[in-house]
Amino acid sequence: MSALPKATEQSFQVVPKPVGKRGLKQAYDLRDLAAKQAIALDHLKPSADPREVLSRSQAILALIRAWESASDRIRILKGVPLPGSRRPAPQKPQRQSLKPLAQWNEQPSPTGKTTPIDQQGEGTEETT
Repeated sequence: MSALPKATEQSFQVVPKPVGKRGLKQAYDLRDLAAKQAIALDHLKPSADPREVLSRSQAILALIRAWESASDRIRILKGVPLPGSRRPAPQKPQRQSLKPLAQWNEQPSPTGKTTPIDQQGEGTEETT
């Protein structure tokens, strides 16, 4: 037997996630901080030492990545999808007007109208 108590479902409490805009504010703050620091590094006097130039460019690259990451978090927290990822719902094709079909007891005429066979006159058949 161990000295640790067994974990049961009753021993854990589900704590609801706090609802608020704290994460959005933090993302804005991080994005602004990264932008300010990158601009400050850009305004420094250029150096002739290649190691310092390399380290400065790597620092600016890291700040750019931080800015992009914070901007993505802001987009996600606002609920805005990526451009081009949201497609419109497929539309059902509109029903076209259908012409009535000839019934079994009707015969189509050259004018496009159908007349019942029972009502056709005897002189309507053409003889050749």
